[in-house]
Amino acid sequence: IQTFVDREAVERIQRDIVEDEPMPDVKLPNLKFSTGNRSLDSLIAQNAVKHDITMQDLLARSDHVIRSETAVVAHQLRRNGITVLYGNASFTGPNTVRVKDGDEAIELNGHHILIATGTEPARPANVPFTQGRVIDSNDFLQMKELPKSMIIVGGGVIGTEYASMLSAVGVKVTLVDSRPRLLEFVDDEIAEALQFRLRDIGVRLRLGEKV
Repeated sequence: IQTFVDREAVERIQRDIVEDEPMPDVKLPNLKFSTGNRSLDSLIAQNAVKHDITMQDLLARSDHVIRSETAVVAHQLRRNGITVLYGNASFTGPNTVRVKDGDEAIELNGHHILIATGTEPARPANVPFTQGRVIDSNDFLQMKELPKSMIIVGGGVIGTEYASMLSAVGVKVTLVDSRPRLLEFVDDEIAEALQFRLRDIGVRLRLGEKV
């Protein structure tokens, strides 16, 4: 079995696995609720020494989680005997893939080839994206400071996760979705419990509304 990883992701994974930098000692408020996100709860649950959580604090924790999860995936691949080829893959035929890594290249054949390159945030043409003001989930990770308030459009997995995370660190969040409830693919009871918890931590829900 072969797994293909694009060059940008490979360089990030290799760097994250190889580097073993100590995490900064971040002290965060001892908030009295659980966000439902174990990683975020771990970040928040430290002793109440630092009263203002910064964007740098969040990114430091994010980098730590990425390194940990990357190491777990790499270990699982090795343990299950999966061959990982680093490089850029392209089709040269219906059943042939060429993997190029620098000046070296190799061609592989297979009856079935699975394309799993990941996703990018949708950027509809009718949305006036503006740096630092109207942004997508990737742009958020490039921000230097946490906003005082934020409107999140879309009550899917990513939107809900960002809403809970930002509200937990003091950002005033409004979550807008055109559907009558969040996460329509889960049971009603679970969605209702989630909506109750989000409101409980201060998230303002505007369901059944469009932007």
